[in-house]
Amino acid sequence: MIRKIVTFVDEIRVEGGREVNPPYRAAAAAAIISNPFAGRYVDQLVELRKEYSKILAELLVPRALHAIGFELEDLDVACFGKAALVGINGEIEHGSAIIHNMDFGGTVRDILGGGDAMIPSAEKRGAPGATLDIPLKNRHDASRAAYHQTMEIRVPDGPGADEILIAAGIAIGTRPHPGRGITD
Repeated sequence: MIRKIVTFVDEIRVEGGREVNPPYRAAAAAAIISNPFAGRYVDQLVELRKEYSKILAELLVPRALHAIGFELEDLDVACFGKAALVGINGEIEHGSAIIHNMDFGGTVRDILGGGDAMIPSAEKRGAPGATLDIPLKNRHDASRAAYHQTMEIRVPDGPGADEILIAAGIAIGTRPHPGRGITD
């Protein structure tokens, strides 16, 4: 069951006292879902993947695109990322079971029109209101340092102890004023 969906937009117009032109824009969409395995050990977590992975990717990525100002036909997404925040009665592996498979990752790639790089991820356990960093990396070339950025999100009332927050993030450009510290 999906209890709540939230979206976040980060638009940076000035960084270091200098204008960012065009503005750096990143967006994330997150869903807070029930964790049927909270509070108990389960040998196989395939049920989580089957119940949530594809449907969450199909739900969250278009919402992030819309929040950032894109429709599916306007795609120019440079970066992507995914993350899971598991409530305190769950295991970190519960979130990982949802985001680390082709049902989630393959669907994200399909919606965005491809991407050769691995989708970066972060998983952790936390109480309601805990922050979650979504790593955003170039979807075509993970080695390009100028494209690495992190977006922080927080949902005050989630995840509850028996819930999981699953997030997908995107960015339409590089971080502001990139590459000044790279010498090789």
